[in-house]
Amino acid sequence: MDWPTATLLIVLLSVGLPMLPAILKAWRSRPRQGGEAAATVHALEQEVTTLRERVTTLEAIVTDDGYRLTREIDKLDSTEQVAARVASS
Repeated sequence: MDWPTATLLIVLLSVGLPMLPAILKAWRSRPRQGGEAAATVHALEQEVTTLRERVTTLEAIVTDDGYRLTREIDKLDSTEQVAARVASS
């Protein structure tokens, strides 16, 4: 082995060896493609489906004319109660 090759090898080893634990740690903690990931994706898809159904139900309730009428009646009732308290004072 000639001296330029030896010098290059020494430099690469001196730079690469200290980085080896970090590289191995990153390699071990990478996301796995397997049953665990598939189960997580499936659970999240079910949760999104459930939440979409709930939002659809809430939209139907809020846009329902009966709901609006009930809110208006409640608002008038609370206004009458305040007016009665002011009148009695």
